[in-house]
Amino acid sequence: MKLVDLKNLKQEDNIYKKILNELKIKGLNDIDLIYKNSSTIDYLDIFLDVTDLIEKNKNLFKNLTQEQYENILIICVDEIFEHNNIDISEEQLEKILKLLKNNLLVQKLSSWLWEQAKNAIVFIKSKFYVNGCC
Repeated sequence: MKLVDLKNLKQEDNIYKKILNELKIKGLNDIDLIYKNSSTIDYLDIFLDVTDLIEKNKNLFKNLTQEQYENILIICVDEIFEHNNIDISEEQLEKILKLLKNNLLVQKLSSWLWEQAKNAIVFIKSKFYVNGCC
């Protein structure tokens, strides 16, 4: 989805309005203040801070699709850019978003692998316990 379309969603769609307002209360404005007072801005830091904020507040996103989740992320970053008068081209934003999507994929994969490893350990321990081995 193009940035222009997302800006329209931010203003018109109630789901996005509600979540954006909740995130502002939960800390999005704090991220905004960090970059407002900074002389140099690293776009990647902004994306990572927003990603961390969204991860901490997962309970707001229970019934959202992956596309809606990504849209919220972009809307939050755009909100920070607007408040700090940061001008970024859509091409630059697309590059950063690709990097971010890859990061989210790696996070999900590593989380899934970790869960599988824990399940395997529990399964192995239960087998040893049932067999009276340990």
